[in-house]
Amino acid sequence: MPVKIDSVVKNFIPEKFVPVKKEPLPQPKALDASSAAKKYEAQFAGDNLKFKLNRKLANESLPFKTIEVRNITPDFDKELPALPLTADDLLRQRAENALEQARLEDEKAKNDAIINGDFPIIERLKALLANAKINDDLSVLGTERKIIDEHLSAIKRGDEQAIAFFDAMNQTNETGDPWDMNPGDAFRNSLDPEAQRAYDETLAALRNDPRIQFEFEGGAVDSLAFREIALRGLVAATFGRPQDLEERIANAAASSDNGKFTITYVPDDYVPEDGSTDWGARAGRDGITAKQGFTVQQIANENDNLFIHEFSHTLEARDDGSIGNLPPDFGFINSVRFYAAFNTPEFQKYIGQSEVDAETFAGIQNRFRQNPQALKDASPEMYALMVDYSGFDPLTGSLVD
Repeated sequence: MPVKIDSVVKNFIPEKFVPVKKEPLPQPKALDASSAAKKYEAQFAGDNLKFKLNRKLANESLPFKTIEVRNITPDFDKELPALPLTADDLLRQRAENALEQARLEDEKAKNDAIINGDFPIIERLKALLANAKINDDLSVLGTERKIIDEHLSAIKRGDEQAIAFFDAMNQTNETGDPWDMNPGDAFRNSLDPEAQRAYDETLAALRNDPRIQFEFEGGAVDSLAFREIALRGLVAATFGRPQDLEERIANAAASSDNGKFTITYVPDDYVPEDGSTDWGARAGRDGITAKQGFTVQQIANENDNLFIHEFSHTLEARDDGSIGNLPPDFGFINSVRFYAAFNTPEFQKYIGQSEVDAETFAGIQNRFRQNPQALKDASPEMYALMVDYSGFDPLTGSLVD
């Protein structure tokens, strides 16, 4: 025979599964479907109680209709069989959905407050994980988690430069002031005051250059800090030779379809059309593409702004679009000095190459501008050549004539 829902709940739902409310639920009046749903949504707004079939709800004598129940079993590891839904059930389901949506929005708001506020890093990570689950935004999660993981690692190993970099990233994104990246810019911090002024002037002009555009693809995080990392890498790669920066940007604007030098960020799981995965950044004549997590990882662990290396490749570009082993304006005398310094066993062991190719000059540029002492130790001749060519001495942090 038909069984009333309240008897089913009383007989089969144990006490430990029954949520308790301090105040009894009010007796609803007979309402049409639309107004009843609104009544429930308003009545239970902000309440975390999910409306399940339980004894508390049954005891409130809400106007349930009689429902036939078959194959009821007290095995609470299994879900109860599906029951036919009444109009009241549909109203309660709508109210439950509204409550769950409100709960998720509230949880995300709290997580956002943690992420954007002054909270411990581990709490920020938990909030990011929660937000990614809410939004199903795994690409953003991957980048943000990489940033937090690297920040935690820097703190554990006591790497003051890496910690300063991450603090500068957070500060820049929070204030919207690009100059807040200065404490985390290792290259700028190595310059003397006069050189810093020259660096800042070039950087300020580059920020406002309409020929440069940024793209964030595949769920990459668009942030001011990431834009600054790229622009500062371009300035550092050509510091001492500002004409190179202007020439390469102008060439890109002239040759590209959109008249821009495009800097593209992608998440670390990004796979281009050619299917390749063994890369962290790529340079072309018209722009640079970089994986965001890898970008942060290189700076934090290697003190390596990869945009210095990648933009150095554009300096090797020839008028026909091909990439040479050395910049077109390197000159005959400098080329002779370059190969003489390169063709020594000590330097080849240091650089990890036995022949000069398209990666050689960019690799030396990287070392010269970010780890100059090691380059000078390996080859004083190569170091002296790079000082003469670039018009910049990184060990003194000064511009030279």
